[in-house]
Amino acid sequence: MRDGWTETTLGTHIKIVMGQAPPGKDCNKEGVGVPFVKAGEFTDGFPIIREWTTNPLRYSKLGDTLICVVGATCGKLSKGIDCAIGRSVAALQPLENLDAGFLWNFMARKVQEMRDGSRGSAQGVITKDDLADLPLNLPPLVEQKRIVDVVSSVDAYIDALQHQADTARTARSAVLHELLSAGGDDWTETTLGEVATFEYGKPLKAENRDGIGFPVFGSAGEVGRHSEPFINDAPVIIVGRKGTAGAVWWSDMPCSVIDTAYYVVPKISVNFSFLFLLLGFLDLPSLTAQTGVPGLNRERAYSSEVNLPPLTEQMRIVDVVSSMDEFILAVEQTLVDAKNLRSGLLSDLLSGEHEIPASYDAFVGAA
Repeated sequence: MRDGWTETTLGTHIKIVMGQAPPGKDCNKEGVGVPFVKAGEFTDGFPIIREWTTNPLRYSKLGDTLICVVGATCGKLSKGIDCAIGRSVAALQPLENLDAGFLWNFMARKVQEMRDGSRGSAQGVITKDDLADLPLNLPPLVEQKRIVDVVSSVDAYIDALQHQADTARTARSAVLHELLSAGGDDWTETTLGEVATFEYGKPLKAENRDGIGFPVFGSAGEVGRHSEPFINDAPVIIVGRKGTAGAVWWSDMPCSVIDTAYYVVPKISVNFSFLFLLLGFLDLPSLTAQTGVPGLNRERAYSSEVNLPPLTEQMRIVDVVSSMDEFILAVEQTLVDAKNLRSGLLSDLLSGEHEIPASYDAFVGAA
């Protein structure tokens, strides 16, 4: 560890406030009193305010790090605000020698191992002592702020990538709608049932789920592998039944479909990739049966009106959308890489083994 860093514990440098729920009669949703935050209101940023109380018992303040300490979301973090906190929440309040942003990044790295080691049988539990005893390699305050600046610059890059991916997906949806709604003199007005049928899959004996053989599809998409396919003509479009009724998947190789899904059989000459886009466009999940076991109502699906372009136009539409899909995949992969970079960078910076070059200050300032 470098000079100036201290091996210590988190409890030495924070105040821990364990939440306590006010009586229900003192809570309201009309904005009267102090905002009241429970773990259900946590986000990756600041919590969502849905409830208020006129009798706050335990407080958080702006700059704290909030952590869920009980239940299925034990270990989840949110940024603190001035509010009352419920019993499933603890507020970590940094003291003078601990930067609030450094505390947030430290806890973001520690939270998974805390969840893995949390106590309790039916649900996770993180105690006040668990938090206080966390080992902490603490740099000087100036170095803490530099580390926060470095990580924040990566976070800004990740946010920009996420915005780019979201914008591209929205644009794809709009372009697909425009392309499939364009129509023309050579387009054919028909129904889905005149274009394709949905055939039941079948049970497979001794299904092999160890990753060997051909894909097996069911209601959850690809669910395993099997030594022999029963559909040998690729590609294959699969439509989910039951819990994922109407979801659409694609297999570009021989596969098997079990009886919780359908495979799609064209009745006319149609481009498979176009048919895949068309099925997604038709919003099949909205055509599920409303009684009994949820499942796609095939008759309702078959009666869906479609405007079918000629094959050459189908291929042009596929090319346009495919180019957008390739761009979205590239951005999403870059986003994954950036998040992995952030994780590794944060681990290195918090270890105290790596010094931030002084030249980086000028870079962050310019950014």
